[in-house]
Amino acid sequence: MNIEVTNDSIKISEISQVAENRIEALFEFPNQEPQRIFIESSKQLQSNADTWLLLALPIGMKLGLSIVIDGEIDSLLSDNLKNLEREYLRGNRHFKMIEVLTTGTSTNSKIAGKQTASFFSGGLDSFYTASTEPTVQSLICVWGFDIPLQNIASWNQLNEVAVNFAQRHGHELTTIKTNLKTLSHGRLLWGRHYFGWALSGVAQSLRPNFDVVLIPGDGEAYFADWGSNGNLNALCSTSKVTLREHGTASRVSKIVAIDQLDSLREMRVCLKAGFKFLNCGECKKCRRTRLELDGSQSSTRPSGLEERIDTRIFARERISKTEYSILKEDQLEIARIGTPGFSSLARHLRQGRARYVIFQIINFIPEKISHLRQSAKQGFRQKN
Repeated sequence: MNIEVTNDSIKISEISQVAENRIEALFEFPNQEPQRIFIESSKQLQSNADTWLLLALPIGMKLGLSIVIDGEIDSLLSDNLKNLEREYLRGNRHFKMIEVLTTGTSTNSKIAGKQTASFFSGGLDSFYTASTEPTVQSLICVWGFDIPLQNIASWNQLNEVAVNFAQRHGHELTTIKTNLKTLSHGRLLWGRHYFGWALSGVAQSLRPNFDVVLIPGDGEAYFADWGSNGNLNALCSTSKVTLREHGTASRVSKIVAIDQLDSLREMRVCLKAGFKFLNCGECKKCRRTRLELDGSQSSTRPSGLEERIDTRIFARERISKTEYSILKEDQLEIARIGTPGFSSLARHLRQGRARYVIFQIINFIPEKISHLRQSAKQGFRQKN
């Protein structure tokens, strides 16, 4: 089949097995420079069209571009494709259903006797899944997602955490290096739209090793329509690799469940600390985790998060709608547990939310006045 780029399509070609542990593909977008995407692994990879299609599908839906791919996709994925698109549209109603053109479908069945793996980022969700799910035999740690490929020192730090955790819990460790995140640059928001698809694509490339891959989940209800949720992950499965979400409990309850782990001291939630520290302790993610550790009465504190938090800090911040939803879930779970010292937390969160709303109004008024003045001047010029 000769596939050609049109003005309304994304073409994926040159799908190749460069080496046993490296695969590549060429992505061509209308009126843009082609992008060569690679995935490398410490284990064997398999070049397949499913991997690259999953990485392209949300981008095509955002841009309203069909996808033409020079390869056969798995029959299960092919059957689920329209349901997969509809599921994604639930949380992204301004995106579009698109067509996918391939050279055919593959009906190869799942190979028995492989392993179950789970993605591991060093954060709370991945610690919880790797610690509490007995079927997990291997961890998958990716360089090129949260940590840029240019940041070698931070990757070495995370890799050390992953190695230590795997050794203590009897897991194998699979490391991935990839530039696939560049596909989302300028096209999709990584956290809001794309990271779940990226995990699914990587999982499908690892099919010589695993037949089940777990994606650590989150209990927060507002994530249900994001780029990673249980329904969406399951629909990204093929007959070779089944994808499942694991761990939809609240973050506070997860900390309670794994509190006695010595390795919890190495948990990494911060994206701003650089390679000098695991956690800075002061960014919004670190403050939230300190709150959760305090609220769960945790006896084990990760590095950088040892200091208890004064909840009045939330009253002095400007808390967005999304942040408020996150923190509100924590507050409700802490109240359910009955941890003393948090009776004012709900009020402090409301005050922080009110600060944000007031700040937005104050900024909106002069912008609106300026816009009205400019419109009035243009109207006056047109009349004269």
